[in-house]
Amino acid sequence: MVWIHGGAFAVGSGNSFLYGPDHLVGAGVVLVTLNYRLGALGFLSLENDEVAGNMGLKDQVMALKWVRDNIEYFGGDPGRVTLFGESAGAASVHLHMLSPASKGLFHGAIAESGVAISPWALAAAPRARAFALGRELGIDTNSTAELLGYLRATPSELLVKAGARLAGASGPAADLHSTVALPFVPVVEPPSPDAFLTTAPRDALPGADVPFMTGYNAKEGIILFRRLQRYPKLLSELDREFRRVVPPELLAGADEALASNVTDLVRSFYFQDRPVDNRNLDSLIDLLSELDREFRRVVPAELMAGADEALASNVTDLVRSFYFQNRPVDSRNLASLIDLLSELDREFRCVVPPELLAGADEALASNVTDLVRSFYFQDNRNLDSLIDLFTDVMFLRPVLETLRRPGARRSPTYFYRFAFDGALGLFKRMLGITHPGACHGDEMGYLFYFSRLNYRLDDGSPELAVSRRMVQMWTNFAKTGNPTPPVDYESIVDFKWLPVNDTSTVRYLNIDANVTMEEDPDGARVQFWDWLYDTFAKH
Repeated sequence: MVWIHGGAFAVGSGNSFLYGPDHLVGAGVVLVTLNYRLGALGFLSLENDEVAGNMGLKDQVMALKWVRDNIEYFGGDPGRVTLFGESAGAASVHLHMLSPASKGLFHGAIAESGVAISPWALAAAPRARAFALGRELGIDTNSTAELLGYLRATPSELLVKAGARLAGASGPAADLHSTVALPFVPVVEPPSPDAFLTTAPRDALPGADVPFMTGYNAKEGIILFRRLQRYPKLLSELDREFRRVVPPELLAGADEALASNVTDLVRSFYFQDRPVDNRNLDSLIDLLSELDREFRRVVPAELMAGADEALASNVTDLVRSFYFQNRPVDSRNLASLIDLLSELDREFRCVVPPELLAGADEALASNVTDLVRSFYFQDNRNLDSLIDLFTDVMFLRPVLETLRRPGARRSPTYFYRFAFDGALGLFKRMLGITHPGACHGDEMGYLFYFSRLNYRLDDGSPELAVSRRMVQMWTNFAKTGNPTPPVDYESIVDFKWLPVNDTSTVRYLNIDANVTMEEDPDGARVQFWDWLYDTFAKH
């Protein structure tokens, strides 16, 4: 099993302290994790032969070739290689299914919370982003050759820092665009013998005919909390520019009136025409109250490594004092969050997929935006509605579109929804988030041993039961192409996970404390988007 880590194509590592092999290796597989170039170093493109882009994906291809040539010396089978990854790693896995460069290098694929057509997985204007990086570094030029020469002469650490600023990862540069559109991601390259991807992912579907498993977490959008805590102005920007979250393919070719109408339909569906402001901050206040009680959670773990209680308390107090000047972290300090929520209320269209609004006149675009807002933000539950909105646009809708385009594939496809909210939820533990639901990345804590999470669980705990079941299904899939094969000697998996074989009714495994086979996940929300696409995407 070859693991491709996530991290927005910008951060992360395959290091074992994050992705401990204990559980998977214990189930009888050989685990390979890899690193690949990230950010501008891995994904900057000038849209020419000299800097075509996708260097990080080409690194992954080199790693897969190494596995093919050498894994037998580690006890592995070069004819039974399964790729799996999460988030950007999942999109990478799916892109390998679409790329001729990866043909024959793997025999099964698992994409957790991401596919090649996810709205954050492909650059829309890569050359413009390259020049934006140059401006961030102090060079303002229209010359490709001049820009390339400057970038090549710039130390790598400065490139990384400038890329982080461009992504809004720090300081005042944080904006909504970087939340829903990452700066350096995969691209469609000019045709060449060394190219990884020369066809738009939608046009390349369904891809390699190998067993495929994919899914999403029930509350992926909780991952926004971390960014909102750091940069509260983002919600107010979302309110002003709601159209940014509308899938671009929904707005492709739409005039301003239609784009506004579609955006308003989306906004109305999720928000029911209510302003996103301080009247809907109960959940955020609860979150800040929790932070006030346990502020240590936000201090980087590596800073506390090996510290005794006195030193840990001192470091925590220093961090808290720097950011909050000894004021309580509570509703009295929510002015910036209120501004952010108000901004979201004004510019809701930016969350409506642009392809839904393509060619729409202003009236139609406004109508669509209102429908989306109304669907998600009824009954004064705006924060949960925002979570659902980002879960749907960024994760659920793209994977369902992928599943509904099986093409000539003969190999089985398995679909899951991870809904278990337990102590091993990786990202929520790392970020100190207490909001209920299975967050983006939480499923990884049940597949890998994360040494930085100091937890002790009873053998009879539901967390360990979920972990053992998932590890068995994932490794069964790697060994046989079927997560629940007819013979399971471990007797952990005592049910049948049925593949998706009827795209009009999508069946999936709901993974919670108990597992159940169900149909059409989050049906009301999916039906809303299906209606939007059927009504407006072909205008």
